[in-house]
Amino acid sequence: MFKQSGANGATTTTASGAGPTTTSARTTSTAGSSGGGTVIDDFKDADTTEYRQLGTVNASLVNTPTERGSTALKFTNMYLNYGLESTSGLPNYSHQGDKFRVWFRFDGASQGHRFELSWGADGNGQHYSTTVRKQASGNDWDVSLQGAGSTNVGTTTVSLSPGSWYALEIAWRATDITLDVLDSNGSSLGSTTVSSTGDDGSDYVMFKADTGSNSFRWGYARIVGQA
Repeated sequence: MFKQSGANGATTTTASGAGPTTTSARTTSTAGSSGGGTVIDDFKDADTTEYRQLGTVNASLVNTPTERGSTALKFTNMYLNYGLESTSGLPNYSHQGDKFRVWFRFDGASQGHRFELSWGADGNGQHYSTTVRKQASGNDWDVSLQGAGSTNVGTTTVSLSPGSWYALEIAWRATDITLDVLDSNGSSLGSTTVSSTGDDGSDYVMFKADTGSNSFRWGYARIVGQA
């Protein structure tokens, strides 16, 4: 079960489930890099039935704080990197040739706490993933990008502050994938590139987090252009 939290503090509960068995027709992205784009999920439908739970998930849809959208997915008191995955039912899924952007925020973190985003084709297990993991001290976070079906991993280190929004921007090309970590103004804090080893199928997205006793948020996920 997931709770929708409104600005006035009231909550309504929506049931979680596997969601529909078919996906909607994909639309074409025409927007640039800021507020627009083709929606993967902006969470403002107040519904998480497109997802299934991985482990014990403590998630809610909240109206504040958000970034370039009215709703965010909040994870609290989650351990062992639990999360939500979707293989059908979202408006769109990213494809090879797309550049897409997913916003995230944390209110506090200790060593080892992390975000993880995965995407790719579900049927053949060709998933790509990126992990943002807190270092032992200071504001440094290690960011890794994993190529599908390989040990091909790219890494970078960025400085992130609690209470601020950041974005993972992924350019998914036929031969390689580039990940940029962006601040709220769209400036790059660090990037890495790996070879693209999976096929061009895509019907999968996964949001995970290991928050400890803190609150982590995922903001909107949108295709913002061509890779």
